[in-house]
Amino acid sequence: MRGAIYSRVSTEIQDYGKQTDELKEFAIHNNIEIKYIFEEKVSGLKDDRIEFQKLEKLTKKDIDIVLVWELSRLSRRSIFIQQVVKDFAIKGICVFTKKEGLYTLNEDGTENRNAMFTIGVISMIAEQEIETIKERTISSRRRFVIKEGRSYTSTAPYGYDYNPVNKQLTINEEEAKVVKRIYQLSIEGVSTNRIGRILNSEGIRTKRNSCNWCMSTIRDLLHNPVYKGMPEYTMTIRNKKVTEVVSAPAIISKETFDLSEEKLSERRNRSKSEMINPPLLRGLIFCTDCGRRYICNSGKSLYACQARFDNIRANSIIECHSSGIKAANIEPIIWKLV
Repeated sequence: MRGAIYSRVSTEIQDYGKQTDELKEFAIHNNIEIKYIFEEKVSGLKDDRIEFQKLEKLTKKDIDIVLVWELSRLSRRSIFIQQVVKDFAIKGICVFTKKEGLYTLNEDGTENRNAMFTIGVISMIAEQEIETIKERTISSRRRFVIKEGRSYTSTAPYGYDYNPVNKQLTINEEEAKVVKRIYQLSIEGVSTNRIGRILNSEGIRTKRNSCNWCMSTIRDLLHNPVYKGMPEYTMTIRNKKVTEVVSAPAIISKETFDLSEEKLSERRNRSKSEMINPPLLRGLIFCTDCGRRYICNSGKSLYACQARFDNIRANSIIECHSSGIKAANIEPIIWKLV
């Protein structure tokens, strides 16, 4: 028989050598000639694995059997495992799992129904175990963060340092002064764009040691509740995101944070209202074809006869052949004349 070996581990620090060696030894004892060996270090939860895709392209002309150390090497997802062994069976290629001792095809080439059933059960149990391990890990991290007061993150935000010993955030006094100043400038009405320019002009460094305070960086900092000592810790439990408020050393008071949010909201609303200006010539232009008024569309960029819009909306049969006028073309002319 001609065979292919597929070995997989999930992380770079793991080694697939043991899997390959054991499968080679099995092949020698069972008169299987190994034609291909595919090895990779990638999570079994991913379907787009390069070496595995090469294995899937093989046909009955290439091999008779695929050897894997255990079922979970094919994938960590039940439905994917069952589909893979089914696809190989259709090609006439047997899949052998050493740990479980399963052959997906009988000696006469027919499908081994008992093995297929067992694979379905084992793969579903394995997938459930992965979910259970994830939930236990999340539960453990949640206990450390909420009950024992450990940091919600190992990447310290600007204004903090991360202590790897006690796994807690500590205030960086120099950066904390900058944080307080940013909030004070925001309260005084200085825009996020302007605050960034001030910090850059003074050569103040970011957490990554660069003078690149952009508007989004300032905005994220001003909206981050960690600075008032109430960071939000987000976990994914059973595919649902759950957010809980945890604790951290505060750099500013809750009142300062809330006042900054209020000022930011006022500036945001003011900017929106300033942007929404009524069309300058609404209702003042008359169509020379049908005599109806010109109106301006919702984007406020084009004046056109009302008949034109009526035709579009209600399939009206009003005869009007006038064309639209771009607001940017006509408004400056009228404005200068007035």
